[in-house]
Amino acid sequence: MSKCRNTRGQFARCRVGGRGHRAADKRQVKRWMTQNMWEFEDPLTGEINMTRLAEEAAYEVGEPYWLDDSDHWIWDASLEVAGPTLR
Repeated sequence: MSKCRNTRGQFARCRVGGRGHRAADKRQVKRWMTQNMWEFEDPLTGEINMTRLAEEAAYEVGEPYWLDDSDHWIWDASLEVAGPTLR
């Protein structure tokens, strides 16, 4: 079947057997976070809002239900990417 893209066209999705299967993986999500984390910088403290970073990454790949799982790796990924920026 045909491939689709989300609104920003960064992560391809394909339909297989009537169900959507993500082509995005943890490495791609972390790359997106690394490229975009400064958009979530607090101007007063200079710290990255890791919650917003994880939320936007999940929406970016079209998987907002990840946010319902407090143990999902996306939360750790935002810490791995933005954690080193903490002072």
